[in-house]
Amino acid sequence: MAGPVAEQTIRVEINGEVYEQEVEARKLLVHFIRDVLDLTGTHVGCDTGNCGACTVLVDGKTVKSCMLLAIQADGATITTVEGLAGPRDLPPRAEPAPFGGGDPPRHPGQHLPLHGLREHRGSDPFRRREPV
Repeated sequence: MAGPVAEQTIRVEINGEVYEQEVEARKLLVHFIRDVLDLTGTHVGCDTGNCGACTVLVDGKTVKSCMLLAIQADGATITTVEGLAGPRDLPPRAEPAPFGGGDPPRHPGQHLPLHGLREHRGSDPFRRREPV
């Protein structure tokens, strides 16, 4: 009878680059991205999934990487904040600002979902849908 798996080889595409790496079965995706791949734009905030600082796009969907094991991302395409093309991809300032204070987004947990909205809704992620 086989014992528990301590390590597993995973293959992921992150920001257009393919990585094949052996990782501990218990390593969280956020630690794989930061500590193994040295992509430090993804932050560790609360370690409970509440703050969103660890947000990445996994196969186009926003995911809190502190809540996902790296081995669960095997075969996935991941985009981190480093994978965004640059400041021109960030949404324009909306009036009034949707997050209350008028300040633009400051951490990956704010940029990546807005980037996803832009991809889905077009150039203005804050536009309202017309009533049906």
